[in-house]
Amino acid sequence: MKFGLSLIVVGLMLFALFAPGSAYAVVPAFSHTNLDVLPVDPGNDGPNRDPFEDYPDWIFYDDGDGQLYLNGPNDFWSKVTFTVNTPFQLQAIAVLPYNPRNNFDDPMAVRVYAEGRNHQLGDLLLDLEVESVNGLQGQEPWNYIDLEENQYIEFEEGANFTIMYQVPGGPANGNGYWNYIDGQNNASRSSYTTTNPPPANHGSWTAMPGDLLIRAGGEYLEDFFDLELVTLWNEEQTWLLTPGMESTFVVKVANLGNDVELFVINFQMQNADGENVWQHQVMWEEQGGIANDDTIDVVCDEAFEAPDELGSYSLTTFIEVEGDADDWNNQGFLEQIVFDPENAPDTWIGYVDDTYENLINYGTGTHMTAAFHHPGEAFESRLTMEEFRFWAESANGRQIDVDVAVAVLDLEARRLTTVWQGAVETTGEVEGEWIDVQVRYENEEGVSIGPGQAFMATFVMADSLNMPMDGTDPIAGTNFEMPWAMLQSYDDGGNYSFANIGDFPIQAKLIPSVAPPPGKSLKLVPEILEFGYELELNTEYTIEALLISEGAEAVNITQIRVSPGAANYVTVNPNRNITIESQDTVVVTVTFQTAQEIEIDHTILIQNDTDVINIYWTVRASTYPMAVREEIRPGIPEQIELSQNHPNPFNPITSIDFALTKTSDVSFDVFDMSGRLVQEVYHGSLPAGYHTVEIDASDLPAGVYLYRLVTDGFVGTKKMVLMK
Repeated sequence: MKFGLSLIVVGLMLFALFAPGSAYAVVPAFSHTNLDVLPVDPGNDGPNRDPFEDYPDWIFYDDGDGQLYLNGPNDFWSKVTFTVNTPFQLQAIAVLPYNPRNNFDDPMAVRVYAEGRNHQLGDLLLDLEVESVNGLQGQEPWNYIDLEENQYIEFEEGANFTIMYQVPGGPANGNGYWNYIDGQNNASRSSYTTTNPPPANHGSWTAMPGDLLIRAGGEYLEDFFDLELVTLWNEEQTWLLTPGMESTFVVKVANLGNDVELFVINFQMQNADGENVWQHQVMWEEQGGIANDDTIDVVCDEAFEAPDELGSYSLTTFIEVEGDADDWNNQGFLEQIVFDPENAPDTWIGYVDDTYENLINYGTGTHMTAAFHHPGEAFESRLTMEEFRFWAESANGRQIDVDVAVAVLDLEARRLTTVWQGAVETTGEVEGEWIDVQVRYENEEGVSIGPGQAFMATFVMADSLNMPMDGTDPIAGTNFEMPWAMLQSYDDGGNYSFANIGDFPIQAKLIPSVAPPPGKSLKLVPEILEFGYELELNTEYTIEALLISEGAEAVNITQIRVSPGAANYVTVNPNRNITIESQDTVVVTVTFQTAQEIEIDHTILIQNDTDVINIYWTVRASTYPMAVREEIRPGIPEQIELSQNHPNPFNPITSIDFALTKTSDVSFDVFDMSGRLVQEVYHGSLPAGYHTVEIDASDLPAGVYLYRLVTDGFVGTKKMVLMK
């Protein structure tokens, strides 16, 4: 058997994680029809300021979102270790137990201990008894314990202390309080014990798989610096990369302390063997630092190019700031998988490493899902899933009995479409191994996904089984700026929520495919109808646009209607009762003409029978001259020049100066980091001299962009950073 004794012990501690009457259970899930409102889980590590108004400063390690609860027949002591990196005065305590049955007469004991070496409990500093903890049945309000002034406790810089509380235990269908924990272990500072009195030996406590919702409120007695790395993602928003594909990483940084003028962000990418394959450093000083309570997105100014070697790569990002009061919250992780389905079709793709931290027994009806996303526009082929597998172990000597399914997740439309269902049943006990699942679609061509879509491989426990969980960073299910990779459900599969308790051992094979995606899907080419700038009056301009049916079924368009603001200048032909067969294309002619000086930025409504029944098509045109200004600056430039934009970063308008040595034809454009043209700024003739062009990026997402000046054999390109 693959797992050692320590993992079996953890599995017993987490026994029957999702079954009724279990040691752990979950808060209600969220409907997959509203995936865009799934909960955001920022993962605060503290110290922090002002999460509650009553006190200036709070220290906490939870993310504020109770995902699981601990219940059982015994009374539980639950504790969190706190570290102060500058002198701190404890003035209040906040805890979040759950009183399911209005046990108003059951008191809750609260204690504060000093900590010695190795987190051993030291002196008992405060011993309280709190009554009537939760006032409402089935709700989880925070419980604030305001200390009297003579109970305030001051801790020196670097001191550790423990806050713990004891609540009467009770099974899921009985009395007692239940102890809430979040679904992500940010700081490894939470533990519990059923021993009374609580043991001083830290090793006698049981570590929690998440952070307990216990917080220390008070006041820092000296100023401090503390930056938090909130989350890390790539602009391409994909877990999968192909060799040579470039990724630009973004870090969300929050300032929890005093203003910081300079900080450094280190990026380091390692392969599966722990070898460095790329590293870079960003020094954030010229941009003005970061003020207290501000949150900013820092874009790495060097792209990572995926290597030819296939496999899993781990990005570690660390913030450095002089005098940082807490470095628990300075680190971020992101997993990237490099694969090439055209040259290595037998590659298994998954989010787990070679170790599993927990072996858990899952109850009947539990759904576990891993989402495998198309890498995006950089990879031209569509993909299909021909096989997936999951790692499992029999529970109590039983055979493995699992229902399996494959669905397509459309990120833009926020919908799931089940494309295959099956079942797996072993002939006997399984001691722990990968179980392969062959996917057989109804049509021979299969089902494929393109950019913005993912395959979801799901299995449902028809009987309980043991399954490991990979809790080692980076956890693919906990980065909420990335598309969802791990989801879970505890009902009939109609509701999914983030599986932010670890990565499931589910792997898949994705191969190139020409099969159409399921259902009806309509693609517009181009995505934006750009007629251009400085168009001549009384002149007809046309764009032959394409309406493409990408799905397995025909698309029917009832009407194409131009918005009132553009209806006098724009026409579409044909504009009603259009049928586009599967994988077919219809050409429509869009025309612009006017006798007035106008600028339009409006929409064309396409009414159709796909899941998105109203599709809006942006149309832009302008007969105004482009606002390129001649600067009041004497003389003729000796050479062509292109300056850095100012301000930089900017939001949403920036200016760029350039110089021409003679009257020249000029093209000035903006591109994203993949080289895709995103804005035509100016195309035309300009006289010799100094000029300034203004760029309005209101319609572009935050990120790094390239602007390029082309004129008379000169090509100049520079980067600019759009922050929103």
